[in-house]
Order: sequence, then C-alpha cells, then structure tokens
Amino acid sequence: MTNARLLTAILLVCWQGPAVAQPAGTGAAARMIPFAAVETREAREAARRAAEAALVENIVLHRCTPGREWCAQLLRDGESWRLALIARGGTAGAERRIEFEPPDREVGEPFFALWPHLLRDADGAVTIGLLAARRAGFSGGGAMATRLILVRVEPGASAAAAVLTVPVQGSAMVRACFSEEDMRQRRQACHDEYEFTGTLTLAPGAADRHPRLLFETRARTYPGDVTRWEDSAERPRLQRRDLVWANHAGCSYRRSFGFDPAAGRYVADSALPDCGQFLVGEMALEEEAPAAE
Repeated sequence: MTNARLLTAILLVCWQGPAVAQPAGTGAAARMIPFAAVETREAREAARRAAEAALVENIVLHRCTPGREWCAQLLRDGESWRLALIARGGTAGAERRIEFEPPDREVGEPFFALWPHLLRDADGAVTIGLLAARRAGFSGGGAMATRLILVRVEPGASAAAAVLTVPVQGSAMVRACFSEEDMRQRRQACHDEYEFTGTLTLAPGAADRHPRLLFETRARTYPGDVTRWEDSAERPRLQRRDLVWANHAGCSYRRSFGFDPAAGRYVADSALPDCGQFLVGEMALEEEAPAAE
C-alpha cells in the first residue's frame, strides 16, 4: 500500500469519527452532540482544495450543531491554519466569533480537520475537537499519525484554549528486506508494520459539572512482536506461526481524564505510555496529556 493510500485510510477512520454511545441518565448534564458537516458550495469547495493538497478524501473543514448554536470552520492561509468558532444565542441575531490558532500549525506539514462531536458541559462550556494529521516518508516505508486536540470555550468567554491532546491513529511501515536472503529469512514478509488506534468518549454516568472522558487504545505489530527500536536483521528466521498480527500490551491501554479547573486542562488518572514507535516521531504525547499528581 502506498503512503498516500495509507494516509487516506487513516484519515477516513479518524475524520468520520467513532460512534459515541450517550451515557444513560445524564439528562441536562454534560453530553456529546453531533457536529455535522456544513453542506454549502463554499464548504465543499474548501474541503475539495484541502483534500487535493493533502492527497486524501473527505476532509471536513466546516461543522455545526443541529440548531447552529455553535459552528466551527477551519481556515487556511498558505501553510498556516486557524480555527474560527461562531456562537449564536441570547439576543436575537447576536453572534460571537472566537478564533484559535492550532498548536504547531506550521510544523511538519500538518493537515487539520474537525472532529464530528461537540462536548457541552452542564455549565455551558463547549469543547470542540481538531484532528491534526502528519506523515513522514523514508526509504522503503513511511509513518503517519493523527492526534485529537480538544479546544474549550468557557461560558461567555472571548477566547478558546487547548485542554487535551491524545493520539487517535498511527501507522508505520518499515522495510526489512534488502536481499533475496532477507526475503527467504522473512518468508516474504518484507515490511514490519505498526498500527495504533485511540477512541475518546464521554464516561458513563458523567453527570458532574466537568465530566470525565474515557480514552481507550489498541496497538499491534506484524509480523508478530516487532519493534522499531531493534534491527529486524538481527531477529531469528521467521516461522510460519510468526506471520500474524500481535497485540502490543504496553500501548493497548485505558485511561480516564478529568478536567482540572486550576490547570485549565484535562488530566489523566495515570501517565500515558511512550508509544512513539506507532506514531510520527514529533507526536509523542506523554507531556501533552499529563497525569494527575
């Protein structure tokens, strides 16, 4: 599979978003709301141009809640990106515009899209998600990864702030055959492959003013248990039983995040492991998703 096609597959999964089950009994408490793509000629044209630049499909740059109380639009000026948030309500026709500059928006050729969910807290705070994708190519392979950046707007605020960043997709292919002997040694499995997925959802029974979020991941490697930190040429000859996907226990984990008003961000119940081998190098995120002290 080519790097462009692999990136397309990753972004389609991430940008369409996972199905989110609503917690039972939340009532008027915190909830996740569908954040639907805006179907206008201008929105479609902007998405088409972005998709052509990114060599992928189905980029969504403009979303709104069903009643259009909140809308978000990603704007690109050359290599620079910014997020425009529009809040409507209160006085008839009143409109509030908030702009936010995504972190690292000019580093490593990121491609941004909007997460298809909006989180509304019981106190009226709103959280919107940005999906930031990067890719890196190298001889005989490549890597790509997508992270989810949550951006929060407090009630009545005129500014937005990033409050959580987690990896939601990662993939890498590393060439392992450089001769016919290598091909025999590896039974024609001439690439080491790495896959990572992460899903962020509202915790069941999240009735607090600041609800908890659940983050679950799965990571696996092929053929068998391989790692990017070791030379595959030094491994024993592959057996038929090795030609399977192997679960990576260290990077298949579950964490709970709670919002810390004093810190102004979500904090994990324990530190996230280092899963850099499944992600593009600069997107190691253990410092961006801190654990509670």
